[in-house]
Amino acid sequence: MGGSTVEPGSYRSIHSNTARLVDDLRARLKRGDTESVTKQVLTIGASDMAVISGHPAIVSIKPVVSDTGHIAQEPGQEFLHIAVRYLDGSLITSLRQDYLLDGARFSWVNMLARGEASYPLIDRSGSTIGFFVWQPYRPGASVFSQLGPMLVATFGLLLGGVIVVLMSLRRRTLKLIESEDRIYHLAHNDLLTALPNRSQFNDRLADALTRLPSTGEQLAILYLDLDRFKQVNDSFGHPAGDELLREFSDRLRRLTTEADTVARLGGDEFIIIQRQVAGEHEVKTLCERLIETARRPFEVAGVQVFVGVSVGAAFAPRDGCDRDELVRKADVALYHAKAAGRSGYVFFKAEMDQTLAMRKDLEQELRKALQVPGQIQVHYQPLYTADTNRMAGVEALARWSHAERGWVAPGFVCTTGRENGADRPTGRTGSAESMP
Repeated sequence: MGGSTVEPGSYRSIHSNTARLVDDLRARLKRGDTESVTKQVLTIGASDMAVISGHPAIVSIKPVVSDTGHIAQEPGQEFLHIAVRYLDGSLITSLRQDYLLDGARFSWVNMLARGEASYPLIDRSGSTIGFFVWQPYRPGASVFSQLGPMLVATFGLLLGGVIVVLMSLRRRTLKLIESEDRIYHLAHNDLLTALPNRSQFNDRLADALTRLPSTGEQLAILYLDLDRFKQVNDSFGHPAGDELLREFSDRLRRLTTEADTVARLGGDEFIIIQRQVAGEHEVKTLCERLIETARRPFEVAGVQVFVGVSVGAAFAPRDGCDRDELVRKADVALYHAKAAGRSGYVFFKAEMDQTLAMRKDLEQELRKALQVPGQIQVHYQPLYTADTNRMAGVEALARWSHAERGWVAPGFVCTTGRENGADRPTGRTGSAESMP
């Protein structure tokens, strides 16, 4: 207000002047009014002329919008941004200097001196707030004939200046639009691959799920995780890994249709929304093509590297229509694909959740067993050399004596490791130490 930002508590001083606008805007927001909303103008607003602190002013109100989209506002109770621009003071000075308005001033009443002209300021209700007053230039006919050429030249210069100003404003507007488009792109797309990011994926999946009841279609969620990608980073560095991810993203784009969505969730994890799925055979075909394209070598750091991809899939509405639950089930299926040996695909089944629950129970029991004396026991196994058949040491093995299950075999306990931020099976069944 007045060229500066003020504390929210200052709103009380202008509440009576803005209450009607605030109520009107919140009512429109509650109705879901999207009039005048465009790609550049993201929200509706309200504006009017009013008298603020004894000054004529323009009041503009817009809803505060979360940058991430994670902060929801209750309709009718939104946080609002209120801007106030006084129409006297510095504005009058600018008009006087920029537009050569001699004697330009603001007046509450339309009382003019000789030779002055005025223009009324009218608010939305039709009430006149005040008047802009200035002294028009009115030369006599003889003076005009004498100064005609000079006036023409001056007008030409002014017109040229206006054109230059308009061109400058247009360039700035285009740059602003370009910047807004760039910001929108950065907020909804992955910087490395230019694929939709998690936020845009969630929006597209939510939209697709809301359309299912009316269309009768089904869709598939394919959760992808690259195999042996960490080895590429460790061997050739992260720039080489980034190059591989970009190439893999391009391959995913070529294997999907415009109706599908390919997104990168982070690291080496990707996810696909396959829409208008006719049946499981169609998803199987896509999974096989994904696995085949990942097997082809990638040119990274001047050499060929080989990775693979594992895929977990879930179907809507068969496996549910909740967005988060559907993604979770696809991730559970991916976990089973990894456990089955990688470079394969698995469709979600209800018993997978039961297996996962049993696994969590067993992990918790193992944690408790570490606190109970006698459940985890150390057994020693001799190690012999192959050439002399002499004992060279012993191997210390941890064995679990469960109170109810009895001896739990090493193969029954499957530990997990974290690869690139996700829980994945390591295939290890126990730990051992060699003692010379």
